[in-house]
Amino acid sequence: MKIRSTPKMLVALALAAGPARAAEIHVPRDHPQIHQAAAAAANGDVIKVSKGTYESFALINLTGVSVRGSGRVVVEPVAAEAPLVITGGSDIVIKGLTLRNSLGRGIDVSGASNVRIVNCKVQDCAADGIYFDACDGAAAKNCRVKNVGQFGINLDSDDGVVTGCRVRNTGWTGIRAFGLDLFIADNRVQQPGEYGISIGEQNFTTTGAIVADNRITDAGTSGLAMLKAQDCSVLRNRVTKAAKGIFASPMAPANLFEGNRVRKATVFGLSADSVDQVFRRNRVTRCQIGLSLSLNGNDCVVRRNTIRKSADYGVFVSGLGNTFTRNTATRSGAYDLWDLQPPGANTYSRNRFPNIKP
Repeated sequence: MKIRSTPKMLVALALAAGPARAAEIHVPRDHPQIHQAAAAAANGDVIKVSKGTYESFALINLTGVSVRGSGRVVVEPVAAEAPLVITGGSDIVIKGLTLRNSLGRGIDVSGASNVRIVNCKVQDCAADGIYFDACDGAAAKNCRVKNVGQFGINLDSDDGVVTGCRVRNTGWTGIRAFGLDLFIADNRVQQPGEYGISIGEQNFTTTGAIVADNRITDAGTSGLAMLKAQDCSVLRNRVTKAAKGIFASPMAPANLFEGNRVRKATVFGLSADSVDQVFRRNRVTRCQIGLSLSLNGNDCVVRRNTIRKSADYGVFVSGLGNTFTRNTATRSGAYDLWDLQPPGANTYSRNRFPNIKP
C-alpha cells in the first residue's frame, strides 16, 4: 500500500526527531588547532580543548558556542592579531584558556551579545588584556590579567559584569567600564598605571552602575574614578596607596558613596567636584599630603564619615549647600575642618571637628 505523506505527518515526524543535538568537537583529537575546530563549528557546538599550546582563533557570528580548556591550554598569536577574536554572535562562553604574548589585545570582542569570559588568564599583551566593544551583556568572571600595556579589562557594554577578576600591572587603567546598569564587584586591582577602576567615559554617561567590594592598591592616579557617571552606587571598596583614593569628576553627579575605606592616599582621600553626592559611613586614614575629604561640589549630603590622621586637612569644603551630620575628623596635621564659605553657606550638625580653621 502506498502511504501519502501529509503536512501534519511531516510536522509530527519533525517533532518526534527533536532539535538537532549540539556537537562536541575535540582538540587536538578531531582537529589539531582550535581555529580549525572553530571553522567547523555550528551554532550550539562545544569545543573541548586538551592541554597544549595552540594558535590564535576567531569566532564569527556564532550563537551558543563554547570553548572550554582542560588542563593548561595556552593560545598565542600567529602574527599581530589577538589570540582570540569574537565578532558578532551571541551566548558564547570561553572558559579555562591562557592567552598571552600578543602584540595587540589578548581577547578582542566586538558587536556581540552575552559573551562570557570565565576563568581565563591573559598576560603579556601590548594593548588591552580583555576588550569588549559595543557589546550587550558581556561578562568577565574570575579572570587573571597581568602585564598589559593599556587597559586590563576594557568594558563597553550595557548590563556588563566584571566580577572576581585579578588585574595587575597595567599601563593604563586596571578596569575601565562604561554602559548602562554595570556590575563591577569583588575584583582586585594592583599597580595600574592610571586608575584602578574608572566608570564612564567622555562621550557616554554611565548610569545605574554598582561598584562594590573591590580592592585597589598602588594606583598611579585614582584608585576609583567616577568620570562620567550618574545614579551609581559605590559601596564597600578598599583603596590603598593612590594619588587620589576615590574621585568624582564634575561630570559625575548624584552618586552614592557608602562604606568605602581609603588609606594612605597622597593628594585626596575622597574628592567630589560635582553636585548631589551622598557620602555615608566612609573612612579615610593617613592621607599623606593633601586633603582626606575634599568637597568642591554643591548640595551634597555627608553623614557619619570618619577621617583620621590627615597630614594636612581632614575635611576641606569649597562648595555650597552641603549638609554635614555626625562626621568625625581628628588628628589632622593642620586643621580638621577648613570651610572656605561664609557661615551658613553649609550646614553642620553634631560633627566632631576639634580643630577648625577660623
